[in-house]
Amino acid sequence: YEHYLDYDEKRLYIFNTLWVIGTYFFPLFNAYPIVFLNGVSASGKSKTIDVTEQLAFNAINTANISDASIYRIIQGTRATLLLDENEKIADSEEAKTLINLVLAGFKKGAKVIRLEPDKRNKFIPTKFEVHCPKMIANIRGIYEEALKNRCIPFIMTPTQSEKSNNYPTGEEPEWQAIRNKLYIFMMNHWQEIKETKKEIIGSTYSLNGYYFMMWQPILTIAKYLESSVGSQPFDEIVSLAQEKTSERKAVVMENYDRQLLRAIK
Repeated sequence: YEHYLDYDEKRLYIFNTLWVIGTYFFPLFNAYPIVFLNGVSASGKSKTIDVTEQLAFNAINTANISDASIYRIIQGTRATLLLDENEKIADSEEAKTLINLVLAGFKKGAKVIRLEPDKRNKFIPTKFEVHCPKMIANIRGIYEEALKNRCIPFIMTPTQSEKSNNYPTGEEPEWQAIRNKLYIFMMNHWQEIKETKKEIIGSTYSLNGYYFMMWQPILTIAKYLESSVGSQPFDEIVSLAQEKTSERKAVVMENYDRQLLRAIK
């Protein structure tokens, strides 16, 4: 990430690294955070998606995909879903089905029911597993408040860095090498990651409810890696989690106060 992208928020390098590693372990957690990248054109949103595509578990990168395809892809491959330039998610009516699907897929065990044809071409109710890691990028933002509560947002800004000339083609040999190591890491250490999860208690970090569920996978991976990379990444992710949670709570409270005053008036 540091080679290809220039972030104002330097902790985003660590966050993205931990989030990608976590995509190989996401079935161990009750929920997995939806990352939302928001910003103007040429701010690094699409490049972040492109780099993530080369690293994450079974990543699917698409700007336009049918809802029916999403059900089948997630259930068939446990894919990491990357929704780039997805402007329709800013409109609650236009993207109602997609928003509901993304919301349902936030928590483990979530399923949606769709009518599917059988061998005799009769439609029968079929359950689809939709829980998987998701990263969304667009310019217009997100309208649905429930979806905002399940996202970790990052505002992207354009820079004049020379890194703008570095762009992943997908043919670089290091991508496959990194994915190979991540597959092996997952198979050798999933039990230890599962045990480390028990050490992450939300109240210790002033996190609760959905906020704790969102951040638990990231904090768990960072905690497990302390023995090999030191405590700095873990400490920085804790501070980032607390800041993002405080920001979201402030926005929710502001919305509530405005609604209350409007109702009184």
